[in-house]
Amino acid sequence: MLKGDKMCIYKKKLECPVCKSKFETTKVKSSKLRVETMDTDLFKRFKDVEEHPIKYEVIMCPNCGYSAIEKHFENISKRGIAIIKENIMYKWIKQDYTDVRDKQDAIKAYKFALYEAELMKKSKVELGGICLRMAWVNRLYGDIENEYKYLDMTLKLYDKAYMEEDLMKEGADEITIGYLIGDINERLGNKKEALRWMNKIVFDRSISQNRTIEKLAREKIETLKSEDVEQEDELQAQAN
Repeated sequence: MLKGDKMCIYKKKLECPVCKSKFETTKVKSSKLRVETMDTDLFKRFKDVEEHPIKYEVIMCPNCGYSAIEKHFENISKRGIAIIKENIMYKWIKQDYTDVRDKQDAIKAYKFALYEAELMKKSKVELGGICLRMAWVNRLYGDIENEYKYLDMTLKLYDKAYMEEDLMKEGADEITIGYLIGDINERLGNKKEALRWMNKIVFDRSISQNRTIEKLAREKIETLKSEDVEQEDELQAQAN
């Protein structure tokens, strides 16, 4: 029985690619979503919807414990299936996160997804995406300490991904990842590093292919430069 705002949620039928069991999981109806605002790190906030879809992006099989971000859930290799069976399924004590999730349930589902992605040696950019979503869930509930904890994890993973991985091959956009590295640096107080990344992004030849990111990056540059000027003025006033 679904709890919460029944008008915005529904049950989606799925088959687990690991254990082949059929189950249903809760999702938020996309038709009910109207973006109210978007944070600078691309986290969307919606109007008049009690349940935020970020809590339900992890699909978690209640029968075997296989967990992954929805867009990766069915895309699991034979090697991945063997790893999940050996390390998760055969030790699984049944837990069900298919109903309406509170913060604790959502974070637990993401922790399972992160752990299993690490077991399968998924790319750094995919791991970073999971951590970023965990930061967003904590932000949704006003938990700043844990939000910053997962932002820091995201930053480290995205840094490595940008330097070491073929992002296009991994299905990620280099411009967007670079922008997020800059934005997260600013959120964590690393303003010089944030400005360096934003400048790097806006001077990239492919920036014209992503006008939204270009606009956000240019706005961020203006904000960061303005803050630097204000800080310099304050230091000069204190010196005098």
